[in-house]
Formats: sequence, structure tokens, C-alpha cells
Amino acid sequence: MLLKRMFGPGALAVGILLSSTAAGLSQSLQTEQKPPAGKKAAEKDPFADVQAGPSDPAVQPDKSGRDNWLQRFTSENFVFRSEVYSQLTGGHKVEQEPPVYSRQSLGFELLKKFSTDTATVAALDVQFRLVRRDHYIMVANDMEGADRTGFYPEYHNVYLDFYNVFNPLMGDSARSRHVGRFNLRVGRFYLPFGINLQTDTHGTVLQLSNDRNFGFDRDWYTGFYGSLNRNVNYDVYYLLGSGYYPRFKGQQGLLGARISLGNRFLNEFGLEGGVAFLGGERICEAAVMRSPSVEARSSGHQMVRTLRAGIDGRYTHPLSHGTLALTTELSGGQDASDTVFTDLNQLEYLSRSRRWGAAGQYRHFWQNIRPAPEIRRPDVPPGRTDSSLAGEFTWYFRNDISASRLHWLKFNVERQLERLDGARTWLFTVQYYWYW
Repeated sequence: MLLKRMFGPGALAVGILLSSTAAGLSQSLQTEQKPPAGKKAAEKDPFADVQAGPSDPAVQPDKSGRDNWLQRFTSENFVFRSEVYSQLTGGHKVEQEPPVYSRQSLGFELLKKFSTDTATVAALDVQFRLVRRDHYIMVANDMEGADRTGFYPEYHNVYLDFYNVFNPLMGDSARSRHVGRFNLRVGRFYLPFGINLQTDTHGTVLQLSNDRNFGFDRDWYTGFYGSLNRNVNYDVYYLLGSGYYPRFKGQQGLLGARISLGNRFLNEFGLEGGVAFLGGERICEAAVMRSPSVEARSSGHQMVRTLRAGIDGRYTHPLSHGTLALTTELSGGQDASDTVFTDLNQLEYLSRSRRWGAAGQYRHFWQNIRPAPEIRRPDVPPGRTDSSLAGEFTWYFRNDISASRLHWLKFNVERQLERLDGARTWLFTVQYYWYW
């Protein structure tokens, strides 16, 4: 009656309906709680009416009862990337116009990590591409391509890493103190010399100095790397000294070591860098051909007695509209009895949006050729230099900060200032690269 006075007849009807519903629900609950007499109530399965959906073909078990190794390999901690690469380079000479150099390729990279329930114990990286070359011109990013006309299958990174390899010999306390300190690498990767280990120049036109300095920027090797402490990292390797092909032709190989700044210097101050040493014997046809002294001591097997020491560094400075990075590599040493000096300086700007960038590079290689007394080559001057200046503009369709997605168009101009062999040339390059 109170509802009727306050809200009218409609409210009274709603009250009666709610009261009736509550009474019915209470009676229903009491009925469910009391099982029928003489029968034991069966527990209801909440998933009894759920129907199984179609199985995912990618995760179906092997009908033979055995696990499929390929499915296990690609099911977790596995990354597969595709790559499209296109480059055209033309030059201008005083005597003649060279043809346009064409380099086209399709490739892939796969990365697999092997883990336990508590840690990652190993990683495998394989990078491969099929390349087509026509009208080869020696350019900074393809110095190994002179003998690879037409279609040529190429591998780049092929290595296996094992992390914390001495853990089985340590107690729990020692393991925690030495996390990331003792890692083993076996395979083909960048030389442990210069800043290449911290910079992936795989798809770029502007390269660092190792390819010109040693005849290759990657080699087959095995050794250890890791962090000595939060301030210092290390790399120590034995290298075959054979470059692209894993082979022995009598060379003793190379021993390489690099001490570098810890990662915190990059995060806190924008600094990267280190000092490096590389010594032993390597196979390098170009080094033998350009120097009578090296040729006389190569025993006819293209072996070069090599010694190098170097220092490298990079400083990245944030600006209001982007970042500016300055990179320097300096090295000196000997090829046989010839003194060798290399220096490279590069300045890069990347816009804040990561949509475009510009770079300039000066590279210089000097060799003081000292012929053996029995070698008479008046046509070869004692001091020879190879240097160039390059400028580049890049438009990024996509530029992932983790480098897992890259898509760009580059325009590069190089002026060869001095040449060890051949005439000085202007080189003009257009490059398209897509990595996803």
C-alpha cells in the first residue's frame, strides 16, 4: 500500500513481480540442493556441453606417435625473415663510360633459440640469399662479387651461440655472478675488429673498413665473448683467415681479440667503442696482387702474414628533431713487410620520425710497399693510397628500432679520390631494400 501511495499502481505491480521472482528462485535453489530421495546426486561437469573445434594442422601430433622434429624446431622461439634487395650502380670515367652494375637478390634469415624452463641455452642464425649480378663494378658493399657473375647463392651469417657454457661446472652462487660472461660462438660472423660487431651493415651501401682492410668483413671462427663486468665486454676468437670459404691452404689462421665498452655506456651516454688486435695469416688474393713484397712472401698460395691493432668508437647525440651519430675506425699494422694504415669517419643523421636519414663517409687505406731486394718493380710506387668520399640520402618506408622490420630506398654518390688500381671514378647508386 505504501508503494501504491508513493509511486502509483505501476510500482505496486513491479514490486509484486519482483517478490514472486525471488520466491521462485529461492524454491528452485532449495530443490537443487536437495537430491531426490533414494538417489545420490551426481556432480555436474561444467564442460560437458563444450564441443571440440577443428584442430590446428600446425600443431597436430604425428600420427606415427613420434614427435615431428620440424614442428618442434619451428613451434617456439623461432623467427623467419624474408629479404628483397635491388641495387643499380653507374659510374663516370674520363676514358670510358662503364655499364650499369646490377645486383638483385632474394633471401631469408632464420633465428632459432633453444631454451629450458628457466634459461636460453643456445641460438642459431642463418642468413642466405640468391644473387644475380651483371656488369660488375667494384663497390664498397660488394668487394667479394668480382667472380660471382650471373646467379650465385650466398650465405652471410651462419653461426651457433652457446650461452653460459661453464654453468655445469659452477654452483648456484657462481652461476649468478657469471651470468652472460662465458658464451661460445662457432660459425661465420663479423670479424672481431672494429665496430662491426655492434653494427649490422648487411644491407647497407656504406660499409665499415674491414672489407677493404682485410679483404673480407666476415670469417669462420670459434671463440668466447661476454661481459667482464658492467663496464667492459670482451671477444676472443680463433679465425680461419679464409674469408668466404671455410678452407685451409697452409695458413695458420688469425687470433682476434677486442675489448669494448659495456652496454650501459650506450644507454647512459650514447657511447660505443673498443680496442682490438688481429694477427696471424690469412688468404687474400687482392693483397698479394697489389704488392710485390706480399707476393714474394706468400709462397705462391695467396697467404698474407697479417698484423693489425685498432681503435674504434661511436657517439650518438640526441637532437630536438632527430639523432646525430659520429663513427670512427682507426687501425695500423703490417701485411708481410708492408706498413698498412686505415681510417674511416662517418657522420649520420636520422630524423625523429625515423622516416629519412642522411650520411657522409670518408674512407682511406694506405700501404707502404717495400719490395724485397730481389724484386725490381719500378712501376709500383712505394706509398699507395685508396680513398673516397661518399654521401647518402635514405627514405625509410619502415624503420623498426629493433631492426626486425626494415624497408628503405637509398641514393648514394661516391667520389673516388685516390685509387690503388684503376682510374678514379664517380659512382652513383640507387638501392631498394625490404626486410620483414
